[in-house]
Amino acid sequence: MRRSSHFKKITAISLLAVLCIGEVELAACRIADPTLYKTIVTPVRQAASSTWFAVSGGVSYAWDKAASAVSRTAGDNCAVITAFSLFSVLYHNT
Repeated sequence: MRRSSHFKKITAISLLAVLCIGEVELAACRIADPTLYKTIVTPVRQAASSTWFAVSGGVSYAWDKAASAVSRTAGDNCAVITAFSLFSVLYHNT
């Protein structure tokens, strides 16, 4: 069991080192060669953006489904108040 723990630590430290070195290389590239930096970062930004829109769309869909379920169960007035309360709690705490 000790060998597995040692392997996990070495793997975690190696991944952390690769991540840190990569960040430093990107920072240096941004200053030294902005064109290369844009070439590297643009696809990553596009992928992150499309992923964000996909996830936020799914969350929005789930929220709408939950609100409509509450609306059908508790009645329109109660659902509006509940949905508004949840919305204000979620967005004012972030």
